[in-house]
Amino acid sequence: MTLTVHEALHLDVLRDAKVRAGWGGLERKIKWVNILEILEELNVSRDGELLITTAFGLKDNPGLQQQLIPHLVEKGLACLAIQTGYYLQEIPSVILRQANLHNLPVVELPRDTMFANLSKAILTRLINHQFQVLSDSQELQHRLTQLVLKNKGLSEILSVLAELLDRKVRLVDNSYRLLAGGVLSDGGEADTSEAIEEEFQWLRKYGILDSLEKDKKAAEVAESKHVSAQIIAPVMSGDTVTAYLSAVGDSQTFSELDLAALYQAATLCSLVLLKEAAVRDTEDRLKGDFLDDLLSGNYPSEEIVLRRARFLGYESIHRGVFMLFKANEFETLEELSEPEIIQIKTDLISLIQEALQQKNIHSICRLQSATVIVLILEEGFLFGDADVELATELKEEIEQKMKRVTVSAGLGRPYRELGKLAKSFAEGEKALRIAQKIGDDRGIFRFSDLGAFRLLLSENEAELNAFYRDTVERIVEDDRKNNGELLKSLKVYLDENRNIKEAASKLFIHRHTLKYRLNKIAGLTGRDLDNSEDLLNLHLGILISYILGE
Repeated sequence: MTLTVHEALHLDVLRDAKVRAGWGGLERKIKWVNILEILEELNVSRDGELLITTAFGLKDNPGLQQQLIPHLVEKGLACLAIQTGYYLQEIPSVILRQANLHNLPVVELPRDTMFANLSKAILTRLINHQFQVLSDSQELQHRLTQLVLKNKGLSEILSVLAELLDRKVRLVDNSYRLLAGGVLSDGGEADTSEAIEEEFQWLRKYGILDSLEKDKKAAEVAESKHVSAQIIAPVMSGDTVTAYLSAVGDSQTFSELDLAALYQAATLCSLVLLKEAAVRDTEDRLKGDFLDDLLSGNYPSEEIVLRRARFLGYESIHRGVFMLFKANEFETLEELSEPEIIQIKTDLISLIQEALQQKNIHSICRLQSATVIVLILEEGFLFGDADVELATELKEEIEQKMKRVTVSAGLGRPYRELGKLAKSFAEGEKALRIAQKIGDDRGIFRFSDLGAFRLLLSENEAELNAFYRDTVERIVEDDRKNNGELLKSLKVYLDENRNIKEAASKLFIHRHTLKYRLNKIAGLTGRDLDNSEDLLNLHLGILISYILGE
């Protein structure tokens, strides 16, 4: 432990000293001792100092009496010790009042106190403490380094750190997700992911994380309504903060060893994270290359594919279904910087991989631009609605944790033949295009559920463009010119089986307004809205507009 004012007062050399004011500051930590005969030389005072003085000149200087305590408080003084009996018979009341106001301990030393003995006793205690901190720090460094050399992971490192410090230790990434730790060494109650995320958002709001990233060293955080008392150290990769290492506990018991230990552990965590990232990047690259070859058919034989699959940890690669997830439109948001866009893409695939791992679902994931390609290799997802249910769960989890984006998903059909998996991917791509174009509340489409879209997607684009021009192009152009909703009105009218009352209600307009719009549509297109063939062609034109992105 560091030496507090309260502890110093129990030393033999201070057994006759009396605390005259500032009892609320007795837990202030003493870092150094300074002796001043004349109190006008206060600029040399520093943080954590025990200032010993005879107070020469203080008695006849009311201005100095008034300014003394505020000045020392500003300097961060730990304690003011005044010897009486020479230049002062008693400590001025104004000093005592201000000391109580600021909780700065003021100690009266008897006339026979030897300053040299007092200074020696305090400094000896402080130096012994520093040696002890250094020794303990070296021992801790040795234990943690051994864990790294034995290829232990973050959980083991934080478990040992929590045991040594007897505190709850957490490692949180820069998206405020818990990477490891979060429980006491005796196994106590664990922190929830939601609680940690909320706490670190407050730390960001208070400017504490900004200070850490600027100073790049461990710092104490006082307890507040939203934040626990803790020490936080930034985990660095070069000049970039990649995570935060936090030790939670009573701020009154934080020691220099805690700060030193957390700083050392943060360095080791950085090494482990870099190693894990390198391993993960290699695995992702190998799996990505494997997936690319699988989709392109670039393999000599099925036997070689199966051998590569087993090497990557996949026992069966014959059956599967492709799911494609894409973050919607975030690249067009002007307030996002390029690093933020990259981070969103990284978070997107990380969340999907973590969720699939937690569900023990064998899969291969690959990031392609803003789309995550997922090959599900589980028999249970080849039947019924299991694939849609899984995609819905993943979409909801992503959007809950990544509040800045929404996600669309396209699902191919499941296949049981290696040569047909590429077909599932192509179908997933087409389904994703429709999911993003239509943009309904689900945002998830299976190729097998696309209906007429499946036929339209198989046509060449020139034919689709020609059909679009013959049907709804004039409607789209009128909407653009007049900022109108003719195409939307027609789509809702058809969806509601030409029921004008229901369609008008869905559009939040009067039915006469809808009739006006329908008449205008008939005039623009030359189509008869009472003719079933014309209605079919208009409906197909609307679907094609989604495919073409109009």
